[in-house]
Amino acid sequence: MANYITSDLHLGHRAIINYCPPTRGHFTDVDQMNETIVSNINSVVTEEDTLYILGDIAFMPPARACEFLKRINGSKVIVWGNHDHKLRRSTEFASQKSLMGVVWEGDYKEQTFVVDDVRQQIMMMHFPILEWNGKRRNSFHFFGHRHTSSLQWINGRSCDIGMDTNNLMPYCIDDLISQRIASERADPACIQLEDYHG
Repeated sequence: MANYITSDLHLGHRAIINYCPPTRGHFTDVDQMNETIVSNINSVVTEEDTLYILGDIAFMPPARACEFLKRINGSKVIVWGNHDHKLRRSTEFASQKSLMGVVWEGDYKEQTFVVDDVRQQIMMMHFPILEWNGKRRNSFHFFGHRHTSSLQWINGRSCDIGMDTNNLMPYCIDDLISQRIASERADPACIQLEDYHG
């Protein structure tokens, strides 16, 4: 069983094709984008895995969004984004959580993962923030929202894991953390934290 993470699927969102041309501009229509996203996720996430989705799931009626979530493999942990208001408040979502594989949902999630036999604390939120619990103790902060087209680590261990940073694919959490720790060992300066305390 593996843990994967992504954000900003924007299923059904026609305007995102123009808003994110490096990663979505090649789609001829929103249906092609929707099917590609589901196919990409299911190409790596199995039914035994867990997928963390950090918000902005779909721009469509809640019933249709729920049908897409049912098609995506794995147990799902959902951290809500700024475009998820209709879905999160819908009776369709509330009544079909188990059918969609949703095991947790909320605005903020902290969880410990064991990666290479070391406990790693991760704080997950849709938005990037300057300070997070455990930041000075080397915890990680994963977020979405920004729609950058490449993986970027900022402020030490803070990272945009939105699907636009990874060719519309989810990240394996273990791989992401292992790669970052390897980079830190090779270049200790990359973990340098910006200080926002006054």
